[in-house]
Amino acid sequence: MAHAQNVKTLWEDIRECFSIVNEPQIQQRKANLTKCKQEDMPMAVYYGKLTVLWNELANCDQSPKCTCGGCKFSIRT
Repeated sequence: MAHAQNVKTLWEDIRECFSIVNEPQIQQRKANLTKCKQEDMPMAVYYGKLTVLWNELANCDQSPKCTCGGCKFSIRT
């Protein structure tokens, strides 16, 4: 992706690099959320732990999308 000649080429290069979804990683994040229990920890600590797990799961499936409005190109095809 050193010298993209145009935006379409750039988006195709980005798609190639980042469109692979890591299903085992997503499944592990969901399992971690399922196992997360408050038990004896204070509510603030429990909520902080849940927030970290939710953010990790949300970050697993971030596909860049073209938002220029001038094309219909989408990373997920």
